[in-house]
Amino acid sequence: MATYEHIIVEVFLPENAEHTSANRRIRPVKGQKYPQNLRVECDRSFREDYPLGTKFRMQVKLVEGKERSPFLYSHYKWKPELIEQ
Repeated sequence: MATYEHIIVEVFLPENAEHTSANRRIRPVKGQKYPQNLRVECDRSFREDYPLGTKFRMQVKLVEGKERSPFLYSHYKWKPELIEQ
């Protein structure tokens, strides 16, 4: 069972090749344990209410399955720590 850990994430615009309805997404900041191509599933307000490039410290766990690509998950009720706006 995956355990939760704290990482730094940022708000960014996905490339056109990504299949998503979201204009903005959340990903790990470069240079950490997880690569930037992993996406973070979390409360939508963090990506909609803050400008591009905003960084948060967020508690996440890695989710891997047969049905979809691996991603990082943070419970929608958990409030991350704002680091840089």
